[in-house]
Order: sequence, then structure tokens, then C-alpha cells
Amino acid sequence: MPIENLSEFKSLLENPTKFLPVFQTTTITLQGRMFDLFSANLPTAGSTASTGIPLNSGTAGSINSPQTVNYSLTGNDFTIIGSEVNISTPGYWILCDRLAHSAGANATTITDQTVGLPTASLPRYTNGIGVMMGITVWTAIGSTITACRATYTNSNDVTGRLTPDIQIAGASYNTVRRFMLLPLQQGDLGVKSVQILKIGTSTTTAGNFGVVLFKPLYALCGNLDYNSTNDFISSKTFGGFPQIHKNACLFLLHVPLSPGFSTQGVTTLNGLLKVIDY
Repeated sequence: MPIENLSEFKSLLENPTKFLPVFQTTTITLQGRMFDLFSANLPTAGSTASTGIPLNSGTAGSINSPQTVNYSLTGNDFTIIGSEVNISTPGYWILCDRLAHSAGANATTITDQTVGLPTASLPRYTNGIGVMMGITVWTAIGSTITACRATYTNSNDVTGRLTPDIQIAGASYNTVRRFMLLPLQQGDLGVKSVQILKIGTSTTTAGNFGVVLFKPLYALCGNLDYNSTNDFISSKTFGGFPQIHKNACLFLLHVPLSPGFSTQGVTTLNGLLKVIDY
């Protein structure tokens, strides 16, 4: 449903067709680090990935799962035009569509580890443009710092692409829900699939980690006026007015920041996303 003019936009901000409730809470360990809140969504938390199957709005842990709302958003694609949220600590919250994820990588194995993600094609954004990838920690890995990289196929179907090395493990890089972005090889615009993970040295604890393929959609910034209700207008946030696929598996990435936050504690976000149907 296109927005025809400013008056209609203002009216929709006051009277959106639907609200999508969001409630996230988690214990975080260090400011300035990114965390994957898929397994912290309430009332239905996501669980550790068992295979590389594609994800959708019916996946436990999805913000717009029918299990978490008392009405369906699965009939049509929709747009987020604003939000009213209470944020307990300063930081950034990035709403993403989780396309596929894996688990079972061992942080003591230094040979190639097969990912095979996704098992079929991407469920949404099938051309791969704008699709990103990152490492998520399902079970704590070791305290010895090491490098990690991935081999993937880009949006132009070029295989054998290689990410730059990133740091995993070590203090603040090894805890549950820790998320580390895997940058693309220079010139690439997105990812269609991931074949291999490789770490440089053993982290001394195997743990459990994997890859997430996702599409970033919308960002909330709570670093200016936290612990109060923030009314965000989509045009002033990352992503503009994002079109959300009707089967999207929505989740949040979170980066806590100072001031008012030192090293660890519980952080929460709760509120409503203002939604209009197409």
C-alpha cells in the first residue's frame, strides 16, 4: 500500500493498521560488542540450530512468529513506519530477517569445517544482494584468541569467495549470543551460500558456533535517551521504510554502548513496531 502524501503518512503514524510487539532481554558482557538476540526473544526464544534449514515467520524465536502475537502478519508483506520502544541501556538495535543458520562448528578444530548453508536456496532475497553473514556463539568457546574465515558463494554465483579473517574467542568474543560479522570479499554485494568455516588455532574449548545468513532491515538508536519511551520515525532510521517479507524470521542484533553502562548487566527492549500492510 503506497503512502500517497505527507498527510497520509502523519495519519498512519498516529493510526497504523497494526502493531507488532517486541520484547527482548538478555545479559550482556561488554559494551561495544554485538549480540545475537534470536535465542533471547520472549515469550518464545529461538533454539540452537540443528541443521542449515531456511527460517521463516513460524520459526520459534522469530519476533513476528504467530506464537508471539495474537494476530497474523503472514497474509501480506508489510512495512514498518515507526516504533515506540523502551530501551533500558544505551545502544543500537538492528532488526534483521534471519534467512538461515547453522551450528556444530568446533572451536578446537583447525581443519576445514563444512557449513553447507543454506541446505537449499535462500528462502527470501534469493539473488543474495544485501544478504550478510556472521558468526554466532551458541555455547561458549575458548579463551584463546584465534582468527576465523569463511568460504562462500556471492550474489553473482562466483564460488570460492573468501572473507577477511576476523577475531573469535578470547575475552568478550567467546560468550553465548556473541555475534561477529564476517565481511565480504572486496567488490561483493551479498551472499548466496556458505561452504566452509576455518579457524587458525584451537581456542582450547570446543563450544558450539555457527554461521547466520541475514538481511538487515531497520535500526533503533537508544544511546541518546535510554530508559524511556522512544518514538522513532522510520524515515530517520537506517533502512527508511523497510518492506518486510510476509514470511520473514525477524530478530534483533544489539550493540550496547556507554554512558551509563560499564561492563555487564541485563538489557531490555520492549515496545511496539508500527506496521502497515501492503
